[in-house]
Amino acid sequence: MKIYNYGVPITDEFTLLLPHVVKVLTVQMHKGKPYVFIAVLEDTPARQMKFTLIPTGRDMPDIYGSYVGTFQINDGDQVFHLFHDWQSDCREVPELEAAE
Repeated sequence: MKIYNYGVPITDEFTLLLPHVVKVLTVQMHKGKPYVFIAVLEDTPARQMKFTLIPTGRDMPDIYGSYVGTFQINDGDQVFHLFHDWQSDCREVPELEAAE
C-alpha cells in the first residue's frame, strides 16, 4: 500500500482512474493546487472513482457521498468541499483487447 496525491479539477463532478483504494485520506493545497491524497494498493486493476466538489453557499445535491475535506483557492476567496461517492466506486474498468 502507498499514498499518492491526485489533482482535483475545479468542476462539479469528476472521476479518477485509480488502483484499488484502501482509504481516501484528505484534500489539501499542494504547490498552489488542490490534491486529494489516497492510500491505494498498487498492481491492482484500475477502477473509476467518482468525486463531487461543492462550493460554499451552493445547494448540495441529494447524493454527494462521504466528506473528504475542505480547501480554499484564490487567497481564500473561493472555498470548496470535496466528497467521495463510495457507492459509485469499485467498478473495474474493462481491459481493451488488443487489435489483431
